[in-house]
Amino acid sequence: MKRVILFLSIIIPILTNAQTFEVTGTMKDDIGEPFTGATVTNLRTEKTAVVDDIGEFCIEAESGDSLQFSNIGFVTQNIVICDTTRLHIIMQEAEQEYRPFYGTLKKIKIVGNNVITPEELAKDTPNSGLGISNIPNETAIDAEKAKPAEKKNQ
Repeated sequence: MKRVILFLSIIIPILTNAQTFEVTGTMKDDIGEPFTGATVTNLRTEKTAVVDDIGEFCIEAESGDSLQFSNIGFVTQNIVICDTTRLHIIMQEAEQEYRPFYGTLKKIKIVGNNVITPEELAKDTPNSGLGISNIPNETAIDAEKAKPAEKKNQ
């Protein structure tokens, strides 16, 4: 009986470890250039690898695991691993709808957590309930130029 337990305690870790292997591969874009910065995720273990500067990756997987290859602006691909240890992935650019922005930007004032609209700034009351009349470091933000505007004295 002791021999059976000893045998099983040796063989079980070997069998379970034999199922995990490294999956390596290359990733290229649709014109054949190395694709860098994408993520490879093992969906079962949730471990992630990043594709390096020459388009190569390495991640642990087991037979039957699903690997997800993704990057912003490209079609996400899922591949189920069988006995393959080397993959060649070609990323396809996703179709994106171009939506131009038509509108106007307004100048606003931000004080603490309050956003004060131009209409509220136009009110000439000394204490309008906004709590801004005695704040020494208030900053006006010019949304059109995306940088702080000069402080206006009241």
